[in-house]
Amino acid sequence: MSTRTQHKAAGAHTSIEAQRASYRALELKWIATMGAVPSKGARKSKKIKKLVQEGVPSSVRGVVWLYLTDSKARRMKGLYTQLTKRGRVPASDDILKDASTCFPEQKHLREESGPLILLLQAYLGMVPDLVYEKSLTVIAGRILLLSPEEDAFWTFVALMDNYLRGYFSPASMLIEVDSTLFGKALQTADQALAQRLFGDLSITPVELCRTWFPTLFSDTLPEDYLERVWDFFLYEGTPFLFRLGFAVLSLCRPFLMDASRGLAKSDVLSYLVQPSASLFPADVNQFIASAFAARVKDDDLRKLRPKVEAQLKHHRVVSR
Repeated sequence: MSTRTQHKAAGAHTSIEAQRASYRALELKWIATMGAVPSKGARKSKKIKKLVQEGVPSSVRGVVWLYLTDSKARRMKGLYTQLTKRGRVPASDDILKDASTCFPEQKHLREESGPLILLLQAYLGMVPDLVYEKSLTVIAGRILLLSPEEDAFWTFVALMDNYLRGYFSPASMLIEVDSTLFGKALQTADQALAQRLFGDLSITPVELCRTWFPTLFSDTLPEDYLERVWDFFLYEGTPFLFRLGFAVLSLCRPFLMDASRGLAKSDVLSYLVQPSASLFPADVNQFIASAFAARVKDDDLRKLRPKVEAQLKHHRVVSR
């Protein structure tokens, strides 16, 4: 081996060791900070925000998600075991079918007695008013890839209670409220694009958001984006879904605004659900930066939400 080759090999080894040391330091920083900052106040903590920005090591991501969702506050000893004993629910066959499609390489998630089917049967048995959709299998399955089964269940429960449950409840207006807010935000930030989507193409905000928000963009973003994007979502909350929508639209804008294409509504909706992978930056953090750069004011969304909810409730009553 030449001296130059030896130097290159030594340099590469040093670089790998430095990366390992940095990774381990970040692990320890997360563990120490989670021990010092109560999970109830995690989303208000500047220390936690800084750590989310630095990154979440995959080795502790399941624990971090459990922490960010404050799942331990909901945990009831023995309840999960009791719920799993109830067995099948009306959606069991659909869950099994979707598990095979979504996790073809994870045999344990596809088994009828495996953790994914048990977790979702337990949850849907506990909350029977929800309408099952494939995205529940996607979200629960990805949590299970990071966490032990019962931890995954309580993380899933907290995620649903905090953000998503209303999207799957026929009695809820959450998707209508969020879609209306998204439409108004887009009209403020990019009137030309809003006119193109909601006017020229006759796409309604709810048609757009229904494909994105309940799935946490799992059908839209590259698979290797999801965990990092969800790190930020679990810290930032629902407003981050709006930002992700703006980031996706920003990537797709040249395609959408090209009137010469003669685009049909159905074509555009399909494109926005699954944009070309080539549109996305190789670095997920670059995409996340574009989401934070979106012209969306979280305070404006919070202030406008009660008014939109009242208007939609009134409209629902009048329509009966």
